[in-house]
Amino acid sequence: MKFAAALLALVSFVNAASLVDTLLANNETLLVQVASSVPAVYQALSAFEGTLFAPTDAALTAAVVAGFDVSDKAKLAKVLTYHAVPTVQYDPSQFGRLTFLSTLEGSNVKAVAVKNDVTIESAFGAPAAKVVKSVTFDKGIIHIIDSVLTVPANVVEVAKLAKLNQLLAAVSAVGLADTVAGLKDVTILAPTDEAFAKIAEVALTLTPAQIKDILLLHVIPKVVNSVQIQDAEFIGEVGTLSGKNTLDFEYTGKAVRITGPNGKSRATVVAADVLANGVIVHVIDSVLLPPFPAVEPSSSSSATSTSSNSATSSSVDATSTSSSAASSAASSPATSTGSSTIQSSTESASVAPVEPTKSAYVAPSPAYSAPAPKVSQTNIYKSGVEGLVASAAALAAAAALF
Repeated sequence: MKFAAALLALVSFVNAASLVDTLLANNETLLVQVASSVPAVYQALSAFEGTLFAPTDAALTAAVVAGFDVSDKAKLAKVLTYHAVPTVQYDPSQFGRLTFLSTLEGSNVKAVAVKNDVTIESAFGAPAAKVVKSVTFDKGIIHIIDSVLTVPANVVEVAKLAKLNQLLAAVSAVGLADTVAGLKDVTILAPTDEAFAKIAEVALTLTPAQIKDILLLHVIPKVVNSVQIQDAEFIGEVGTLSGKNTLDFEYTGKAVRITGPNGKSRATVVAADVLANGVIVHVIDSVLLPPFPAVEPSSSSSATSTSSNSATSSSVDATSTSSSAASSAASSPATSTGSSTIQSSTESASVAPVEPTKSAYVAPSPAYSAPAPKVSQTNIYKSGVEGLVASAAALAAAAALF
């Protein structure tokens, strides 16, 4: 009897149903119908291996009623591929509490397992989808979910949605908006408005090149999520897009602290793992600053004084020359060049120093003292997505996402 049961189980395993057959057997008829309207996607389902998050028929119907246009095939394909995680078979019992999964669309989803409840997080501001049932097929696993996942927008659109305006203003002022919108596979550290208020007086003195350097210091050319930092506890000399400037990440057990170049600026993460299209964002409470070269006005003044004295002396000597020599000088190419040089030096000595070019970015008033975002620092990384959900209101008020 036991042998017959084992043999039956083996036959069932060998003849495991395909993905499409398994979907139909679990009343996912609308999803199959919608997928079949995009031939390339439907064909891919037959060979797909990995994890599929499958919205129920009720969830798909609700999405259509809310405005999801399934006749837009390009958008439909993007949404469907965002529900598919290739190669990885996500089994909550085999993964940690918070898991980042890369989809066929290219962006991440976040799977959060708390006891017997599993939820899937997608775009910023979108509600989490709850896993209501899980079934296997011949090449993977299907998690049936109660809502359609929302594909994350690019980071600039996410910033607008969250009303994160100060850093956006700086990004636009130095011409980086399009560049930032197209970033993929990077991590962005986003100072809040309150963080920019701390450096308001300094910001007013910065040139566009210096502001650009500050912004690039907040971009890491790889994905660094909360799980990686928590597991490592310390990650040093993390490269940025700001030349050779690096950052250090430290997990204290309650929060993540970031130290800037030369240890001269520090920030704490107040909201972790905000998803944008191909980008992960961590909101921070301070602006990190690169080591700008020191300016020494005294040396410049000394050089100007020396140039002025030399030019004046040369001018006096030239005036003391006999009229015939002056006449000869006027017709001599070599003397003409010298005369031109004296004139140039004299002019530069008499003209007031030119102020550095200022950026179009308008810094917040130094007097600005809006209340800090009310985001709990306790176990922000251990709580994973809970920290993000709890901080959604704060993000809407904190305005500095890059």
